Amino acid sequence: MFRIWLTVTYETYLRLLRDRFFVPGIISGALMAGFATIASTWGVEEYDKILTDICLVSFHLTGVFIAIIWGTKTVSDTQAEGSIEVQLASPISRPIWLLGKFSGITIILTILASIYMIILQGILFFHSYGLLRTDVFISLLFVFLLWLIIASMTIFFASIASAPIALFSSSCLWLIGLLSQPLYQTISSNATSWAKASVEVLASIWNLHLFNFSSFIMTSSFPSPTVLFYRLSLGIIYVVFFLSASCLLNHRKDIK
Repeated sequence: MFRIWLTVTYETYLRLLRDRFFVPGIISGALMAGFATIASTWGVEEYDKILTDICLVSFHLTGVFIAIIWGTKTVSDTQAEGSIEVQLASPISRPIWLLGKFSGITIILTILASIYMIILQGILFFHSYGLLRTDVFISLLFVFLLWLIIASMTIFFASIASAPIALFSSSCLWLIGLLSQPLYQTISSNATSWAKASVEVLASIWNLHLFNFSSFIMTSSFPSPTVLFYRLSLGIIYVVFFLSASCLLNHRKDIK
């Protein structure tokens, strides 16, 4: 079973490494980091914070879009090529196949995150800001965790729906996760109790804003280790939930 999972993981990794989105993804991250370098000179002070904030947002957006595209492609491309029937006809369960796909995406996203981190470190050295601060490094790790959440969510949708629907659903759910907390904090006092309760429940169960630490960087209010552990655990729960749901729903039926 482990060997089969490893084979699917490696096959997915090679597919994505050769995918036409890999190099453009790196170039996009580098270009946006270059824009951050220029934009940081527009401020009167705190050049390093402006630079870091823009880089974090850039890496967040680039990584999320790539995770959504790759999460969909890993399932839809295999369907289009007809190789899914061959793979699932061999001694391999659908849950192991899906987990192998996610593992392959995780490896390639790890490579992408490492390249982005090297780019950011190079820019900091260029401006004589030294090594990455601990809070910036932690923020980057949580951006990477968010990528994994989005990738697992996209695989879930891709395993039960067509590629366009998976792309649309994943994008919408990502936006909802980003907006749930700000919406809850700014909801009008004149709103009905039902609306307030609905927004509160949404913000409590699906809040991707928890993985954004840009507002805490270079301040004295950076989250404590306890808070970081809670958010890390929550991120892992999200990933496990989406993968478990994918495996459960596809355990005894064909992947759509």
